[in-house]
Amino acid sequence: MANQNGRPVAPARKLVAGVIGTIAAFVMLFGLGMSSWAIVALGAAMLALAIGIGIVNVASRGARAWVSGNAQVRAVSERPATSIYGRAELRILIMAPGLPNEEVTVRDPRVPVAKWPIAGDIIPITVDVDDLRRVKIDWDEAETREATVTNGPPTMYEEDLPDDDLLGGEPEPPPWVPPQHQPPYPSTPTSPSHPPRNSAVPPPGPT
Repeated sequence: MANQNGRPVAPARKLVAGVIGTIAAFVMLFGLGMSSWAIVALGAAMLALAIGIGIVNVASRGARAWVSGNAQVRAVSERPATSIYGRAELRILIMAPGLPNEEVTVRDPRVPVAKWPIAGDIIPITVDVDDLRRVKIDWDEAETREATVTNGPPTMYEEDLPDDDLLGGEPEPPPWVPPQHQPPYPSTPTSPSHPPRNSAVPPPGPT
């Protein structure tokens, strides 16, 4: 957890414990110099308080405080081609409320390939206020990129096919296909009332 100035609480406790311990030591020495056991007891109490603050500070290190924010990707390793998850090394700029903007390197062993970022992307993160190098990327909230198929055959569309004129016209049928049956042309009938030209006419017989 951060205070209003954006500084972590743990270093502030450490500073307070050090100041109280220094004052306690000075008070104890002052009391011994004056042979005043009351002042020595006061210094001892202050020293115990400083030690108590230091112990609480050490015990509270296990309960880390995290802040949600975003990060801008400055550089990222290459995306694997044939897997669903991959190991990535990212150089990101932390942009979290109450914390200074700082570039850190994050190594994530399980990054979804469908959400693999590129330089310039903004990704959601959570960061430790005591150590900005401790960053967790929320891949569940990250934007999914459209997967590109690179191993399959290219998609052919009708407009991509060459014209028949470029191929020399209609293709000839294979030899095992019989030619199409065409009916013969009808012959012109000859009228029986008109004999054909240049035909011999028999002479009339005797009456």
